[in-house]
Amino acid sequence: MIYTVHRAKLLTEQLRKFSDADSWMVVGQFSNLEFWLHEVKSALNAIDGHNLRFDAMYESQKKWIESHNIEVPDHCPICQGICDLGEGTRKPTLPKKSSQTKSDKKTSRKELLNSAYFFLRRCYRLNLINVQELKMRCEEIGTSVDIMDL
Repeated sequence: MIYTVHRAKLLTEQLRKFSDADSWMVVGQFSNLEFWLHEVKSALNAIDGHNLRFDAMYESQKKWIESHNIEVPDHCPICQGICDLGEGTRKPTLPKKSSQTKSDKKTSRKELLNSAYFFLRRCYRLNLINVQELKMRCEEIGTSVDIMDL
């Protein structure tokens, strides 16, 4: 699992706990609402910017390998050690994008938004924020309010 997804999942789980925690615990976390919303926006930006960062990493590794003529030892298919039977070296393997990563990013983004929304909804239901602030905070993180929650 890539760091970006791992970070989003960690934050998702933390926010999920706030959606059904005891009221005094929610009030304590509400006092840090700016912090939590900043964390959500930061994690969403990290997810959304992953492809650009991956491409930059890939290109810089490729350029470095080529410009410095980097080679790594072959590994023996039998013992997994450095192979004495082959040519001895090869170009390093560059990182690859996977369909699993794409799916993980999409899922973690959705789950993060949902958990942030449920935390905000809980704050609304405890009268810590009014409907206008609920809508404003949801818009701030890129989601909307379900009319059935009002």
